[in-house]
Amino acid sequence: MIPLLPTPYVDHLLHPRGVGDVTLAQAAGEVGSMVGGGGVRVTLAWREVGRRAVLDEVMARAFGSHALLAPASALVTAALGMHEEQAKALQARDLASLLRGPGAQAPALPAAVERGCALVAEAFLRALGVESAGRPADPLGVGLLVCRCLGVGDRQVRQAVREGARTPEQVGDRCRAGTGCRSCRPDLWTLIDEAVPLQPVAGGGDPHPVARIVWLHGGRALGCLGMRLRRVRVLDDAVEIAVEPARARPDTQEMGAVAIVRHLLRETVGPQVPVRLDAGP
Repeated sequence: MIPLLPTPYVDHLLHPRGVGDVTLAQAAGEVGSMVGGGGVRVTLAWREVGRRAVLDEVMARAFGSHALLAPASALVTAALGMHEEQAKALQARDLASLLRGPGAQAPALPAAVERGCALVAEAFLRALGVESAGRPADPLGVGLLVCRCLGVGDRQVRQAVREGARTPEQVGDRCRAGTGCRSCRPDLWTLIDEAVPLQPVAGGGDPHPVARIVWLHGGRALGCLGMRLRRVRVLDDAVEIAVEPARARPDTQEMGAVAIVRHLLRETVGPQVPVRLDAGP
């Protein structure tokens, strides 16, 4: 069976708030990395209201895991306007509660998203300087680790893309990322394609939340590999997808599309959602 999902969670996943970095950030917190299964960066800026500083800007970037997207969005929603004491009291369970919504009968969050709430809360508390959460990050530093061989962070890769890099090789020419073991090439493609927006993915007629998740996030992930999602069907016991691989990169195959969508749903819906190719016309 395809599990039910809380409505607020689906809303944050499909319409994430505050994605990015505060331009003139006064503080930052980072947890994890792209090469370690996922990471998140939170950046903050304050303003004075009366005699008290409140959070005027909060933004977050999630890396390498779709399970972090909704918790990061929930954090931005919850933290804006908080004063320091309120902000330091924010915990992972507060983000989870916001994503579940009111009512004791609300569906449970996917386990990966519950863990994502903990990572996002930790990054936020690091940005606030809460000692028990770990060290703050440099708001102007290299960012989260992308290339382990050369120690290159995401901000350095983004700068290379802003300067015109459109392939991992061009990124490597500018900042050396991806010129070692090359295992970070998929992450480089992700950052390149994030900075060069794709054409919007047209969703199908199925309004099921899982179909909408696949159209938005799965469609983008496949688009980054040159594949186009043609159809998504949510059945009682599985999700079926149809893809057009004609413009795929040479190492991309249809079964790779199934693996990508399966991983997406494992993080955002549940670990036991079967995905298969729809061979229909």
